[in-house]
Amino acid sequence: MESKRKKKGSARGNANGMNGSDANSSSVSASALLETAEEYLSTFEFSEAIQLLLRAHKAEPHNADVMDMLAQAYIEAQDSEKAEPVCVVLCVLW
Repeated sequence: MESKRKKKGSARGNANGMNGSDANSSSVSASALLETAEEYLSTFEFSEAIQLLLRAHKAEPHNADVMDMLAQAYIEAQDSEKAEPVCVVLCVLW
């Protein structure tokens, strides 16, 4: 179990642009950002998840998985004003 925790912490550090890389680096893939955002959502850290998902959306604007998780994050954060346009775009992508 300990190795899983270390791996989880490592993924967060890497997707957040830590460990020696720039926080706005485009070298972090959208899939890595999605994975880390999902971890944040599971611990109710909505603003952190949303920031990562916005970065993933910027990297891959037509990625439906990113938009889906972003909509979910806004809904869970009780921000329906921001969730609505994301849901509209998501409907177009699907």
